[in-house]
Amino acid sequence: MAIKIQITNFPTLKAFLEDNPELEVEIKGAVIQEFARRYLKDVAEKFSKGTLANQIRDGIKEEFIKEVKSSGYKKKYVLSDEYKEHIRAAFLEIIHEERVEALKMAQEVYKSTVNEHRKKLHGAAERIENRINDLLTEEKIQEVVEKLAEKKVLELLALATKKGAD
Repeated sequence: MAIKIQITNFPTLKAFLEDNPELEVEIKGAVIQEFARRYLKDVAEKFSKGTLANQIRDGIKEEFIKEVKSSGYKKKYVLSDEYKEHIRAAFLEIIHEERVEALKMAQEVYKSTVNEHRKKLHGAAERIENRINDLLTEEKIQEVVEKLAEKKVLELLALATKKGAD
């Protein structure tokens, strides 16, 4: 089940994610995947089509020139089934190579983003640890213990005074 949340206010989004770094990593991963799905696919397809068209055109041109040179200009030319299959196989191979390359690019973007967020989470964890250490100094612990002891003594005195009055 997918949940769609729309937050248009950046400070609200930042506050929402600040308390949950795991959610932040998940959301950023989803954004990267959606970006790759929408934009890298189109780029890869355009690049693939241009490269493929050039390779097919060059292959046909080369074969045509060979045939014209060997048989003259008055002959009608039709691609053989064998050559059509050769073009089809080349086309499929090029598409596969382009998909692999696009996938590698998307994986690199994803890995670098995850590493960046890991560094940020590590920094946040260090800051939290430092803050906790600042709050848990010997002096502060002693101060809290003294306040609690004083409160307990006052309670006991109040109880003893009340029993003495009865």
